[in-house]
Amino acid sequence: MITVEQVDTQSEAQVRRFVNFPYRLYADHPHWLPPPYDTAALYLNRQQHPFYHHSDADFFIAVRDGRDVARLAVLENRPHNQANKTHEAWFYLFDGEDDLTATGLLFEHAADWARARHLDKLEGPKGFTLLDGIGMLVEGFEYPQPSTMTSYNYDYYPRLLESLGFEGQDPLLSYHVEVASFQLPAWINDIATWVQQHHDLTIQSFANLEEMLPWASHLLQMGQAMFSSVGAGSAEAADAAEMDAAVMIELVVKAGLMPQFTKLILHRTEVVGAVFGYANLSTALRRTQGHLSLDDLFQEIQQARGVIINGFGFLPNFRLQGLNAFLLVELEKTARAMGIQTADLIQTSVPVQRDFATVGIQPRQKHRTYSLYL
Repeated sequence: MITVEQVDTQSEAQVRRFVNFPYRLYADHPHWLPPPYDTAALYLNRQQHPFYHHSDADFFIAVRDGRDVARLAVLENRPHNQANKTHEAWFYLFDGEDDLTATGLLFEHAADWARARHLDKLEGPKGFTLLDGIGMLVEGFEYPQPSTMTSYNYDYYPRLLESLGFEGQDPLLSYHVEVASFQLPAWINDIATWVQQHHDLTIQSFANLEEMLPWASHLLQMGQAMFSSVGAGSAEAADAAEMDAAVMIELVVKAGLMPQFTKLILHRTEVVGAVFGYANLSTALRRTQGHLSLDDLFQEIQQARGVIINGFGFLPNFRLQGLNAFLLVELEKTARAMGIQTADLIQTSVPVQRDFATVGIQPRQKHRTYSLYL
């Protein structure tokens, strides 16, 4: 017998049950990366997570014969829908055994939840904040998950969704670079110099978190504009971003933000681009099974020899003008100066993918979002 239970987010036991499920499902899997436990539990905290200031979500567990076999979160991101004039529900945190019947029943509950809110589309995986990985892994299962800001899943997940009628969207590609053996083509430096002079660009770099504080609002706005799940462009989104600033800063710090790899690009006095770099915490998270203390976190950041680039690009009116060459040259300089050994550039947009192909950076993993009209 299969049933679906809605999680009571006020119950510590039920929250633990939902959060613990993937730790059991992926126990001893060499490529899955345990998320920081506190961050995973925060998704279900309606009082503290910034998402609930403007939107709503619920959580479901599929149970077969008394045993949990799948879980799912379903979200209504109201600022996103208002800004884009859409009526979407998003799904996230889907994990489960290879059980089509249980998965189907779980998504039926998600669809009913969406219809009850007059939403006409179910799409995902899409998360709660700009730090949450988008999409489901569809290629590159043989490689380890480099960061919790991208996802890893069993190879049967896409088949389950496609069997339920979901359609895959354009892929998001992630890249892995061994810094010592990689060299940008010489002509990229010429383009970068021309672009910098032609567009009157300067780079705002940071040596530590204290130097970032005066620029915090600009960093948050660029994050929102580039890929935020609260949907830049609406008044409610702007209010939410302001209200969430303190919590979001805490989240990005806990994600391993590296000030030296976080840069703002200015056109004269206007911020038009950004790079967000994080320490590769994968070894530490696997060692601690997601229970990484703050002391351990800061030590890992200071000693990091791997960097995760999650957020790379320019505002829309500055895209497709060769400006990514400028960013690539700056990142290569920073990586070599800091002794970085590996760089993972995750979940890139189509224009960035084209530029990476041009300079010989090949994709390692591919993710897709899936959608179903209700």
